[in-house]
Amino acid sequence: MANFGWAYVDCKDIGPDCAGPTGSVQFLTGTNSISGSASFMYHTAAVHGYAAGTLVLTGALVVSGTISASSYYIESIAIIDATGSSYFGNDQTDMHARTGSFELYSDSARLLKIASPAGTISGSSTLHVVGAVTSTGNIATTGSVTANALDVGGSALVVATNGNVSGSGTLQIVGAVTSTGNIATTGSLTAASITTPGNISGSGTLQMVGATTLGNALNVSGNVLLKDDATIGGASTGDLLTIGDGLLTVGGMIRGLDAISGSSLVVCTDLSASGQFHVSGNVGIKTDTPLYDLHINGAGSTIATIDGGSGGDAYLRFNTNGVEKAYIKQGSGGNTIITNDVAAKNLQLQARAAAGSATTYLFLDGGSESILMTQPVSASSTLYHAGAATFSDTLATTGSITAGSTIEAGSTITAGGNVLPLNDNSQDLGSGAKRWANIYTGDLHLKNDRGDWSVVEEEEYLSVINNKTGKKYKFVLEEIED
Repeated sequence: MANFGWAYVDCKDIGPDCAGPTGSVQFLTGTNSISGSASFMYHTAAVHGYAAGTLVLTGALVVSGTISASSYYIESIAIIDATGSSYFGNDQTDMHARTGSFELYSDSARLLKIASPAGTISGSSTLHVVGAVTSTGNIATTGSVTANALDVGGSALVVATNGNVSGSGTLQIVGAVTSTGNIATTGSLTAASITTPGNISGSGTLQMVGATTLGNALNVSGNVLLKDDATIGGASTGDLLTIGDGLLTVGGMIRGLDAISGSSLVVCTDLSASGQFHVSGNVGIKTDTPLYDLHINGAGSTIATIDGGSGGDAYLRFNTNGVEKAYIKQGSGGNTIITNDVAAKNLQLQARAAAGSATTYLFLDGGSESILMTQPVSASSTLYHAGAATFSDTLATTGSITAGSTIEAGSTITAGGNVLPLNDNSQDLGSGAKRWANIYTGDLHLKNDRGDWSVVEEEEYLSVINNKTGKKYKFVLEEIED
C-alpha cells in the first residue's frame, strides 16, 4: 500500500479506507486515513466547462513557496493580498489582459484608476508610459502625464491641479484638453482644443481644431496649425508665442495678451495683439511669399490704412537707427503734411522720364529755406508763390502770373497774355536806378489823377488823343538832316 505524505491523485493501490466524491484529491486526515472533498477536485476529463487535466480549488490557497503554471486564471477575486513583489511574464511579447476596472494604491492614496466600461484613466500622481497610450474615454489626473505617445480618442484629457502633460511621441486627443499645469512634448500634439494657464512647448507639430486658450507661453520648434481662434499669454511674465523653424498657420484670430514672435513663416487670416509683434523675416499681407520687409499684395486695389482715431493725427514715420528723420502726417484738422525732420536738409520730388532714371524736379531746401526747381516750369493755370522766385531757365504759363514781390528771370519772360501791376497806378516799370534800355510798344496810353491821353502811331505822323475831351492833336515833326 502507498505511503501518503500529503495528497495523491489517481492512486491504484489504496484500500477501501479512502473517501470523498469521484475525482476528489485525497489527503491525509488521520493515521493511515485519507479522504477527499468536492472543494478540491481533479478532472481527468472535460467537465463543467473545465478542460481535461484541470485542478479546481474552491476556497483559499495559501502558498509559501512558488506556483508555476503555463496558464494562470483568477476569477471573481476581490483582493489579492501578499507581501513582497509580484512578477508577471518573462518576455517582452507577453500580454497581460484584465477585464473590469483597475486601481493602484500607495498606502491609502489611489495613484491610478482605469474604470470600466468607459475606459477612463484618472489619478493624483505621475503616470509614466514608455509606449503608446490609446484611450476612447477620458484621461484625468491631478499629477503629471508623461508618455512616448498618447492617443485619446474620446471626450477629453483633463490634467487637474498643478499637473503636467509631456511626451516624446504623438499626443492625439479627439476631445478637449484642459490642464492647470504645463503641456510639453518632443513629438506632435493634436487636439480639438487646449485650455491651460500653463505652458505648451514641443519640437513637433501642434494642431488645434477648436479654440485654444493659453494663460502662459506657447513654445514650439515645429509646425503650429490653429484652425480656430487662439488666446495666448498673460501680462505678468512677458509670455510669448514662439515658433522656431516651423510654420504657424491660423484659420481664426490670434489674441496675444503680451508679445508674439516667430523666426519662420507665420500664416493667419486675422491677427490681433494688444502687445508687440516681432518678426525677424518678411511680413506678407495676402501673400505667402513676401519679398520685402512689408509686402502687401491685394486683389484689385491694394489699401493700407493708418487711422489716428477720433481727434488724433495719423502718422507714417521714417526712422534711422531709432531716430525720426521724416514723416507723413494726416492732421486731425484735415491737412496732409510731408516733412523732412533733419535740419538743413532737402525734401525732393522726383519723377522718371520716358527714358532714363528718376530725376529730381523740385527741391525744398531746408538750409537756404528756398524752393529750387531743376526742370522747366510750365502750367496751364495759376502758379502761386509767396516769396521771391528765381528761375535759371524759361518760365512758361498759359494762365496768369501774379507776384506779390520780385520776379527775377535770368532769361526771357514771354507772356501769352497781359502783364499787369498788382494795383492800379501803384507799381513802376523800372526805377530811377534800374531803367529799361528800350521799350517796344504799339500805341501808348497815359493816365494819372490829372490827365488821360493816348499816343497813337499813324502812317505818316503821331497823334495825341485827350481821352477826357475826345480831342485829337497832331504832332508837327521837323525832319533832321543827317
